[in-house]
Amino acid sequence: MKRLLAVSLIVVMIFGVSVTGYAAPKWKTGGGLPPGLQKQITLAVFSGLKDLDEVPWAKHAMEKMSVKGLIKGYGDKTFRPMRSVTKLEAVIMALRVMGWEEKALRTSNLPSGYKGKKVDQWAWGYVKVAAEKGILDEVDLMYFNPNEPAKRWEVAKYMVRALGYEDEAEAHMDEELEFKDYPAIPVGAVGYVYVISDLGLMVGNADGTFNPNRAVTRAEMAVLIDRIDGKVDSDADERDVEGRVVDINTGNNELVLDVDGDGIEYRTVEGIQVYYDGKYYDFGRLKEGDMVEILLNDEGRVVFIELKDRETDKLIEDFRGEVKALDVDDREITVKSGTAIFIFTVKSTADIEVNGEEADLEDIRVGDEVRLKVDNYNRVMSIKAEGDREDEEEETAEVEGTVYAITLGSVKGITIKLDSGQVKTYNVDDDTEITLDGEDAALADLESGMAVEMAVEGTLALEIDAETEDIREVEGRIYDIDEDEITVKYGSAYKTLAVDQDTDIEIDGEDAGFDDLAVNMEVEVRYRAGLALRIRAENTVSGADGVITAIDGDDEEITVEDDGDEEDYCLEDADIYVDDDAADFDDLKLGMEVEVRIINRTVVETVYAELDSVAGEVVRVDEDDMEIKLELYGDTETYDLDEDVEVELDGEEADLEDIDQGMEVRLEFDGCKVVKIDG
Repeated sequence: MKRLLAVSLIVVMIFGVSVTGYAAPKWKTGGGLPPGLQKQITLAVFSGLKDLDEVPWAKHAMEKMSVKGLIKGYGDKTFRPMRSVTKLEAVIMALRVMGWEEKALRTSNLPSGYKGKKVDQWAWGYVKVAAEKGILDEVDLMYFNPNEPAKRWEVAKYMVRALGYEDEAEAHMDEELEFKDYPAIPVGAVGYVYVISDLGLMVGNADGTFNPNRAVTRAEMAVLIDRIDGKVDSDADERDVEGRVVDINTGNNELVLDVDGDGIEYRTVEGIQVYYDGKYYDFGRLKEGDMVEILLNDEGRVVFIELKDRETDKLIEDFRGEVKALDVDDREITVKSGTAIFIFTVKSTADIEVNGEEADLEDIRVGDEVRLKVDNYNRVMSIKAEGDREDEEEETAEVEGTVYAITLGSVKGITIKLDSGQVKTYNVDDDTEITLDGEDAALADLESGMAVEMAVEGTLALEIDAETEDIREVEGRIYDIDEDEITVKYGSAYKTLAVDQDTDIEIDGEDAGFDDLAVNMEVEVRYRAGLALRIRAENTVSGADGVITAIDGDDEEITVEDDGDEEDYCLEDADIYVDDDAADFDDLKLGMEVEVRIINRTVVETVYAELDSVAGEVVRVDEDDMEIKLELYGDTETYDLDEDVEVELDGEEADLEDIDQGMEVRLEFDGCKVVKIDG
């Protein structure tokens, strides 16, 4: 049952409009209602959206999700139901419905190793928390495009992962689904579509298709999030209660519900209606025993009632009790609730709090009162523990590293990269002592890359001592690229430097990103304390001229002899021209004279080839197909004969039939056709 008590629904971002503040809707604050509506209180009163009738089948879900703050409307009071949901919006909605948005708003950096398209800074925390929760994996972080419309199979993946059903999806990746367009589902997404369909959250169309590659609209997303919200007890639902009617008093606007065995009395706003199966009915039509879901405002007044046919089967459910045992190694927690004892497995990604502070599993004590979020497989997704810690003074620890990021505003923080490579964030308050180069300073005076030593207590920074290191430069070539760092070789030495989102990167004078850098580029790097501040890179162009002496079609490689030296070149990504015309790898022939243009020492950019003449031993002559095959450079090659090919043997004019196998001949070309054979 939903029994959620105390986390605000206030959020900072409205989809479609980025804002710096958010005024709570009237349904939450208990403010006045529009004239004439006091006797007909429905969700429409609180949502105020004016374009929902465009999609009547999703109207209730859109109103409800808007009122609950899980999917926001736009500043002009529209919902724009047929607009596609972007990948970033889908991820944010997943975080909201699971109750993880508050953590995202407290997070100020992108996940380490993020290489996708640019994400606006306000959304960095959402992407970081989505990665921590497994909604986005390493592959997603490589190719994530926040503003690209989210396809149905992608939304299925995000939601299944958010719900913690990744293992179940992996187990069904080879499932043969019943959808007619099943072959259109990407191989790595079949399990996600199976699970979300099996859970009844996303279903196929009336024609038996799933349309995996179609973009999801905001109306469809509202229906999906509404279904998930109904099956998940999360901190986003602290004013959402489900229970069975025990008593009802229409005259006093009172309603008594049985919520998890407790009889709780609620007062409703005047004129409240009851929603059921697409219509609203008078409050007085409720009767004892009815199962209902209610929404409360800040004053605890009921502002919405929905009549249910039965109690909702939950995928993630609230569980409360007292800790009786804890096995940190096996991540098991034993909890007593009433007279029953339960043993749960704690997921490695579970959020854990002790007395309102972020904590680890080992920080929980026997005797603590806990509130767990538990899925259908008895796996704990979050723990909030309360217990006496007055006998314990938190130890002060010393940490050192380099400044990774600074967070200013109402909530201040400093993120540092420890010498171990781990990135950690600490809160900064008015009592935090900050010095820079031995002088008193403010948090705003600190910059990325500064060396820092800190005294911390838990997640609070007590003292920050930062030093401005001299900005230095290194010039050489890129030797290696690894996630968020590059290694520069200069002379016989190597320098490895971190690269973050603030590093200024240019290649050949043009703005570029980290993904545009390549091994063997010539670079000048300005850095401080191991962090690259500016990278100026240039593509190095070199070349080779010679003759093709070997061709490897499998690996698309050619061997070129240049002044007696042979070198292999991979042409997989190269532009190829034969006699100045664009050509393919298969158009290259042994004996061709080539000019190979190489970028950054290893990547072949362009190959210019032409045939002048070649000499070798005749393997065969095919007069029907007008071809001649020669053995040369230890291999064989077939060349096309011009229909007027001239043949000369021992200085005398001859015909094609006069050429015998084993003869040594020289072929002369016009373009790619043999125009003369001299033997």
